[in-house]
Amino acid sequence: MLGNMKGKKILRVCSAGLYKAQYGKYFEKYGLGRLSYGEAVQKLREDGLLYPSGFRRHMSEYDWEVYEVVADFWPLQQLWLQGQGKAEDQLEIFYQQIEAIQPDIVYFQELDVVSRGVRTSLKNKFPFIKLVAGFKGFPPVDYDNYSDIDVVFNAYPAFAAAWQKAGIPIYPLPHCFDPGEALFNLRMGKGGERDIPFAFVGSTGYGNANQRHRYELLKFLLRYTDLQVWGLELPVNVFRLEVRAWLLALFSLLPNRLLVVLKERVAFIPLAALLFAETVQVKAKRIPAREWYVGKQPLAHLFPGRVHAPVSGQDYLRLMGKSQVVLNMHTDVAGEAGNIRMFEATGMGACLLVDKREGLAALFADNETVMFTSGQDCLEKARELLTHPSRAGEIAGRGQQRTFREHTSKQRCSAINTLFRRELETLE
Repeated sequence: MLGNMKGKKILRVCSAGLYKAQYGKYFEKYGLGRLSYGEAVQKLREDGLLYPSGFRRHMSEYDWEVYEVVADFWPLQQLWLQGQGKAEDQLEIFYQQIEAIQPDIVYFQELDVVSRGVRTSLKNKFPFIKLVAGFKGFPPVDYDNYSDIDVVFNAYPAFAAAWQKAGIPIYPLPHCFDPGEALFNLRMGKGGERDIPFAFVGSTGYGNANQRHRYELLKFLLRYTDLQVWGLELPVNVFRLEVRAWLLALFSLLPNRLLVVLKERVAFIPLAALLFAETVQVKAKRIPAREWYVGKQPLAHLFPGRVHAPVSGQDYLRLMGKSQVVLNMHTDVAGEAGNIRMFEATGMGACLLVDKREGLAALFADNETVMFTSGQDCLEKARELLTHPSRAGEIAGRGQQRTFREHTSKQRCSAINTLFRRELETLE
């Protein structure tokens, strides 16, 4: 019998990640700097910027007290600091937040929001922390870098063996559809006009080491269809990338054993630790020293008027809710199957056109999405769906029903609650 968790506290550590610029624009647009910290977090929660934004609401149904911070978003962290004292940097604020909240569990929604050195310090620095857990969707470069985590929720089953080999307790937890607070009571994707025939919303791949095929597919489809893209394209510093490639080549001359020692010695310096970890991967020919996008152009430059500024939160979901067919493509990493966009597109009632990956059959049936195997196959299936909107609508309806039935944030939080209760009971 699982015990009562009433009064038990979870500190969920969120991340702005690659979307810090968008968070900053949102912060300014809605005047979050004039609000209290709690009001600002609630605004982010309501507009779907704390994925999954329903976490606090769902976990409170199981009697957890949930507190949420965005540890790498300085403007919000400064809001928390008002009336709390002084701090020199974000790490000091993060430590002060932990001391003030005194959580039983620290749950990292993104494990890399703080360095491994910081994570390993938590239980020693704060003895009231009983469990350190985290979610990891995309597979890491170095699994051993997370050996300090008590439990890792793993989104992709194909990587379970690698986690286990590193001796890290894992629990399967796919991504999910999370409508956010503002859309919680609405019938998602129902009744609205779908005036965008074919859309892609998300990172275009430009500036991302693991999304070359996505970039090439989007470029191909932009040439031969009326695809509209709302895409994140990362800034590229060619000089820095060339220096990085030179350093990786230089450090590749060192033996692996020395590289591992050096990585551990500089664990509190994330960039240095990452450089040594990447050197090991370069030597093993798992990643290239020189990024593929050096010399390429952003798609927004190649297709002005067709590639729009990135969107997030509720704006992101509303775009999918206005789209008939939503394109999705996973990263170049083999084994990734079931990224967030699959659940968001289907949850919003769009017909999902997705690259075929082993493992997707466990999430959706063949008649709930449309899968493609190549750029040409994608082009032909997109044209077929756009020519026959009623067929696309039928597939979309079945996909949405599946998502509502099995793939919502409420269902994922039920699984998280079960594991957290079990782990705490074991400790107590």
